[in-house]
Parts: sequence; structure tokens; C-alpha cells
Amino acid sequence: NYVSLLDEPDEIRRKIKIAVTDSGADIVYDEDKKPTVANLMRIYRAFSGQDMPEIEKHFYGKGYAEFKHGLAELLIEKLAPIQKQYHALSKDESGIRAILKSGAQTANAIASKTIKIAKGKVGLLD
Repeated sequence: NYVSLLDEPDEIRRKIKIAVTDSGADIVYDEDKKPTVANLMRIYRAFSGQDMPEIEKHFYGKGYAEFKHGLAELLIEKLAPIQKQYHALSKDESGIRAILKSGAQTANAIASKTIKIAKGKVGLLD
């Protein structure tokens, strides 16, 4: 499963809540013994900036339910600005077209250089 950048908060909570976890209840980073918890902890680390020992300490003595709740709320908090900007930009059709046009021009310039180099290497003339 996955969490989309545009998932609503309740959907994020639901997805994290039903995420598979290993047996036990300790929030400990162990790739071999607790691979699914390790995966959730990597997601937590990516969004929080905390290292694994900090995450373990923060959730020491707490179970998977509390950890998942914390992860879901962290994701909701960190995705909110992205979602807000997406919704604002999506209302501006001319702005979207300008962004796409600019991106296409940049990509075309890069691709043209690459094609020219490739043609030269295989002996094709312009």
C-alpha cells in the first residue's frame, strides 16, 4: 500500500492504521526481526528528521497503535503544505500551462544536446 501526497487526513490515518506490523509491540529498528516496523520507522525518519535511536526513545514503552498514530499525524502535518499549494496551483489553469510550457522547453533543450551527442557517436550528420 501507499500514502498519496493528496490523501485526505482520514485516509492517511486509515492507511497507516491498517499497515502490517511484526509480532510484538516494541518500536525497535531491526531489519531482520522487524522488517515491517523498520519500514514504518524509515518513513517516520524521512518526515521527522529524527534518527532511529531518537524514534525508539520517543516511542519507548508505547505500542504499535501509538506509533502508527504518531506516524499518521506526522504525515498529515508534513503533507499539508504540499496539498495546500497543489490545490492553489490547480485552480490556475493558465499558470499550469505556463509551467508545463517552461518545463517542455527546458526538457527539449536538454534532449537536443543529448541527441546531438548520440548522433555524433553513431556517425549520423545533422
